Amino acid sequence: MEKAMLLTPARDIIAGFKNSDNSVVIENWKTLVSNLNHFDTYSDVPYCPELPLAMYMYVMKYSSKRAEENAIRVITTIGLLINAVENTEGAEKLDFLALISSLLTYYKKRFKNLDDYSIFPIMVPTVKEYFNETVTDYGNTAAYYDSIFLYIYNHVNSSSQTFFGDDEIRNNYNSNKAAFFDEYKQNQHDFDKPVDGEKALRDCYNRMNQVGKCPIFVSSSSNTEIYNKTYGLIPQNITFNVTKFFMQETSGAMLEGELNSQLNIDMQEGNLVLTCRGMDEQCLKSELSLPIKDNYVRKIQQRIELNFNIRNIFRDSNNRLGNIDNIPTSMDLHFEHFKLTQIVLTFIVGDKGWMRNLHLYGVDMN
Repeated sequence: MEKAMLLTPARDIIAGFKNSDNSVVIENWKTLVSNLNHFDTYSDVPYCPELPLAMYMYVMKYSSKRAEENAIRVITTIGLLINAVENTEGAEKLDFLALISSLLTYYKKRFKNLDDYSIFPIMVPTVKEYFNETVTDYGNTAAYYDSIFLYIYNHVNSSSQTFFGDDEIRNNYNSNKAAFFDEYKQNQHDFDKPVDGEKALRDCYNRMNQVGKCPIFVSSSSNTEIYNKTYGLIPQNITFNVTKFFMQETSGAMLEGELNSQLNIDMQEGNLVLTCRGMDEQCLKSELSLPIKDNYVRKIQQRIELNFNIRNIFRDSNNRLGNIDNIPTSMDLHFEHFKLTQIVLTFIVGDKGWMRNLHLYGVDMN
């Protein structure tokens, strides 16, 4: 069943490209990606050759206007192509390697963008400390990219490959190969020993699976408001079981401990609706509807920032600054493996207007 829900739209996308029917391609892309979003890692996705080929054909022609979303589409396609390489042998495996080289070439800047490194970790970054400043060193990434190209170009002979019967794929491969070696001869790489390109590609795939597969946004009239606001990072309302908390104020006060509470999060008509059970109301009110002033979605960083417009709705005439201690002014949501693991609520409390941060740790029950 899982394979069938991917295979049918993938085949229709390929047929749509062959028949130059853009409407068929786009509609089946939506179906394919919606089904693909149910899988948490690339290795979870059942292998069928049509899937990575359809993804490749789509992202080579269409791009999202939102740069981050475009990066997620392309990196997902690379993950599926490497998955295909891991599940095939012989000529079919070499065809998929050729697609990887073409995609890496076409989106070279996107793959080398350090902002995207968190979901496409081609190598292990080294974290260093300089004068209390954390510096992440990504090393000689150029050598790792070139090692992958060398591995592919030295193994794929275009004269003996079918390239899925597509002359455009063959021509792209041959052109990219010639351009690569012309440039490679002029480059000088500073590394002690050559990088094993086959191993580099497999290590990258393993790290991508450890990070998790980022969901791709698909526009639809049936989407929930929270899905649209978060570009697909949150598909529906969240039930978050809180097991621990940490609270800190700028006054210096701190408190931490275990909790057994539940926080439900939803969006309705531009408001964030919070329903809390098992938490002291002096810390957070049990039911709130907070107007969203603005929101910032950083899917690749696995983080969402929400700011609330509460000034004209929640006021305390007994407080000199007018703030209510248990009404948050903002919320940050942090994800790991694209599952919610931490919520940070920010409050302005007391007559002196201290800032309070309440960190809630737990498990996403969705």
